[in-house]
Amino acid sequence: MIKRAERFDLPQVAAIYRRAFPDSITHIFGKTPKDKAFIDIYQFLLDTYPEYFLVDEEDGRITGYVVAPPDVSILVKRAILRGYVLRWSWRWLIGKYGFGLRPVWILLGDKWALLRSKHKAVEESDARILSIAVDPAYQGRGIGGKLTKAALDLLRASGIEKVMLEVREGNEAAYRIYTKFGFREVGKFRDSGGVWIQMVADLPKKAKAA
Repeated sequence: MIKRAERFDLPQVAAIYRRAFPDSITHIFGKTPKDKAFIDIYQFLLDTYPEYFLVDEEDGRITGYVVAPPDVSILVKRAILRGYVLRWSWRWLIGKYGFGLRPVWILLGDKWALLRSKHKAVEESDARILSIAVDPAYQGRGIGGKLTKAALDLLRASGIEKVMLEVREGNEAAYRIYTKFGFREVGKFRDSGGVWIQMVADLPKKAKAA
C-alpha cells in the first residue's frame, strides 16, 4: 500500500537506503555511519515536502520509499534559513553521525558536480524524483514501479509537466523502470562515485472524461 511517509517511518526508510546502496555508502563513508545521519536528512525532506514523500507498506513493514518534490530549487535555502544546516553541523561535530571530515568533502564535491551538470542537460526541470529505493528483500515484486507511478501521478496532479531524475550508469533494473514510464536520457555527468545518467519525462495532463 502506498501512503504518505510519517515521522515514525523514517528509521525504516534510513535502513532501506543503507541496504539498497551499500556500495555508495562504503565509497563515501568508508563504514556505515550512524542511522541518525540519514534520519535527520529524511526528516528535513519530510518537513519540506510532506505531500511528496511516499512509502510502500506491506504487512506493517516499510518496503520502499520515494521522495519526488515539485521544486528542488528551495532545498539549500530552506536548509540554511530554517536552521537545519546549523543543527546538522553541531551534531556532526559532537559525533552523533559517526563520520569524519573526508565524507563531508566527498559529499560537497558530488553536490558541486551535480550543480555544474545542470546547464549541460538538454532539458531539465525543478521537479525531480530525488530519492527512491526498495528494500532488497522485496525487490522483484514491482514495488519500484508502483512507487514511480505514484510519484508521477502525484506530480501530474500538482500541475507539473516535466520531471527529472538521475540514475547510476549500470543500474539496469532502475533504468528499465524509468524508461517504461517515459523517461529519456538528456545528459550525463561524473562525480566521485562514477557516471550518472540524467533522464527527463513529460507528464501530459490526463484527458477529461467525455
